[in-house]
Amino acid sequence: MSDNSFRVWCKDRNEWEKHLITLDTHGTLWHAPVQIRPEQHVIQFYTGILDKNANKIFEGDKLRFNHWIIEVERYLGAFGYWVDKDKEWGVFIPFSGHNQIEYFGDQTNDLEVVGHIYE
Repeated sequence: MSDNSFRVWCKDRNEWEKHLITLDTHGTLWHAPVQIRPEQHVIQFYTGILDKNANKIFEGDKLRFNHWIIEVERYLGAFGYWVDKDKEWGVFIPFSGHNQIEYFGDQTNDLEVVGHIYE
């Protein structure tokens, strides 16, 4: 896994982990020298997409697109966002490939990271 392909939110301190985080050969994440635990930490992966300001877009980010705010999620192994998720049914719109979003076409340069779900 390359640098900055994920980030870790600490639930106890309500902030991003700022220290070295490594992945061992068994797939365990470590925040030197403490193991990352699901009850204390949330791992969010990089989507491979940049916003209009060249900021990396991670799952859990809130994005502005025109007058909408969408939240990046991972569902069935794909990154994307939900439409009408809070209603009785919802539609998941996946992002496609790296550095482009199929649904938005050439309008990806209008995406802007404006926060994350923990703010």
